[in-house]
Amino acid sequence: MKKQEGIRGFTLFIYKNIYTLDICILFRILFISSLVVCLVFPGLAGSTSNGSLECVSEPVILLTGFVPFGSISENPSELVVRELQNTTVDGCCIYGLVLPVDFTGSVEAMMPIVDSLHPVLILSLGLEAQAHEVHIETLAFNLKKDPSASGSESRLQRIDPEGSFFYSSSLPLRSIVHDLRVSRIPVRQSVFAGTYVCNTVFYSTLKYLADHDEAIPAGFVHLPLLDSQDSQGLNLSTLVEAVRTILHTSLVKNT
Repeated sequence: MKKQEGIRGFTLFIYKNIYTLDICILFRILFISSLVVCLVFPGLAGSTSNGSLECVSEPVILLTGFVPFGSISENPSELVVRELQNTTVDGCCIYGLVLPVDFTGSVEAMMPIVDSLHPVLILSLGLEAQAHEVHIETLAFNLKKDPSASGSESRLQRIDPEGSFFYSSSLPLRSIVHDLRVSRIPVRQSVFAGTYVCNTVFYSTLKYLADHDEAIPAGFVHLPLLDSQDSQGLNLSTLVEAVRTILHTSLVKNT
C-alpha cells in the first residue's frame, strides 16, 4: 500500500508540474521513475516480455514453456510457445508465457498471470531430453529436488510443507493420447512429471487452482528434443501440431 501511495504521489507531482519543468529534467525524471517501477514492481517489468495479448475479446488459453537451461541452447517448449502466441484454437486466444528454470521464480512469474487472465485452460510445457515422444503427465507430486544444489538443499523436499501430497491433471488424458495417435504423433501417458522445476510448476498450478476454487482445466506436457538436436527427436512443426491437438481436445472434452 505504501508503495502504491508513493507512486500515486509521484504521478500527481509530474501531472501538476509537467508544463513548468525543463524538458531535460522531465525526461530524466521519467527515466528514473521507470527504473523505480521496475524495481518496486518487478512483475510489471517482466509480464510483457512474452508478448502482448492481441485477441483480447476472446477467451484465453494460458500456454507456458521454459527458457533454455544447462547444455540445451534451444528449449522446444519455448519455441512452441512463441509459435502459438496470439493464435487461436476453437475461438480461444493463446497467451504465451516463457518461464525461468527456477523453482521460485517460475511460480512467481506464472501465478499473477493466472490471476489476471482468468484463462479457460492452462497447459504448461517442459523439456524431457531423454524422451522420444510427447509425454502427457498424469500426477504432480509435492516433491522437488535441485540437482545443482549441495548439502541439505540437494535432498528430496516438499514443494509446500502443508500442501497435499499430489494433484491429478484435470485434462482428458486418454482422449488426448488417442487424438495424438490418430494424428500419428508419437505420444505416451506418463505417471508423473519428475522432481525438477517442471513438476513444481505443475503442482503449484493445480494447488493454486484448488486453493482458489477455480475449475480451470490444467495439465503438463513434456516435449522431446527437436530432430535438429537429437536424431530421435521431433521437428518443430510436429510439436506445434501436437500442442494444438492437446488444446483442442482439452477444450472439447471439458465443455
